[in-house]
Amino acid sequence: HMLNNKIIKRNSPIIGVLLMSALSQLTHAETGNYFMHKDWELACDNTGMCRAVGYQSDAQFGHPVSLLISRPAGAGSAVLSQIQVAEEFTQDTEANLNVGGTSLGSLTIDAKKSTAKLSSAQSTQLLKALVGAEDIRLTTQAQQWQISTAGANAVLLKMDDIQKRVNTPNAVYQKGNQSEQNVLQPKAIPKIGITGYRPAVASHFAVDSKNANQLFKKLKATTDEQDCPNLYEARFFEEDRVSVYPLNAEQVVVQVPCWRGAYNEGLGYWVMDKALQKIQQQVTTSGSSFSEAQIFSEQKGRGIADCGIRSEWAWNGKAFVLSYQAQSQQCKGFAGGAWNLPTYVAIVARTD
Repeated sequence: HMLNNKIIKRNSPIIGVLLMSALSQLTHAETGNYFMHKDWELACDNTGMCRAVGYQSDAQFGHPVSLLISRPAGAGSAVLSQIQVAEEFTQDTEANLNVGGTSLGSLTIDAKKSTAKLSSAQSTQLLKALVGAEDIRLTTQAQQWQISTAGANAVLLKMDDIQKRVNTPNAVYQKGNQSEQNVLQPKAIPKIGITGYRPAVASHFAVDSKNANQLFKKLKATTDEQDCPNLYEARFFEEDRVSVYPLNAEQVVVQVPCWRGAYNEGLGYWVMDKALQKIQQQVTTSGSSFSEAQIFSEQKGRGIADCGIRSEWAWNGKAFVLSYQAQSQQCKGFAGGAWNLPTYVAIVARTD
């Protein structure tokens, strides 16, 4: 589905392509893995934590439900399972979990989050049911939800593969007798210290001004028409502005509207000297906002609800570095997505 980026950004943003565009601009950050098959998807982050998520089938569209299976890296690590439904409750509600026509007991749906945690025994039985493609249902007195197993085997095998558990006793899908000595070990969460950030009054100027035209000539050297068509065709709106945000006494971050689509828009961000003569870093052309030494990007996919890609960068005193990335390609009726599915995580803190 790798289509022309220019066409996609203007007319029909597709999450996979936007993600590849975003990833192509990342440096010095080992991002994790994302995989989707049928009604399931998988996100594993840079620490080795994997999150597999399944939903209802399209035929069950009117009853959104999602099963989250989380597992950190490391030999013998436990599997945690939660279920979420797109339903509002006035109080905590008991629900029955059924697998293949057999009850696995009750779950308590938290009224505030509409989620329920499975016990270790329930989780074990549920994983067996997924591998065996058995019918999985959650039932209350008023409602019933059915979790699709279509795609589950491929996603669970991929999770085992990424965490190097295939053919070990503790694998989720493909169990065996091999030693766990080569299982993927967990990595520490990177720490990013925001240092040397000295905000001052931002400046803004018109996109058709002399300042803007001179700046655009310089910015073209770091990008192309596909990623930032406005630099080349000036398809701006009347309210568009170029914004310059000081980072410290010597450096600024420049914000330029790069493109617009049916569902999204992308702002370009560049680090420059305060005289706007030299480009020091191109961060992204798919940004959404800048605040307190961080750049944020939220791009929606063409699907039910507002799922998509979220990326964040933090200023470490020398450059903007990736601090968070998550995506979900199939929200399946959950506004904003049922779960956070990061492929990159970091701890960001002010250090001065």
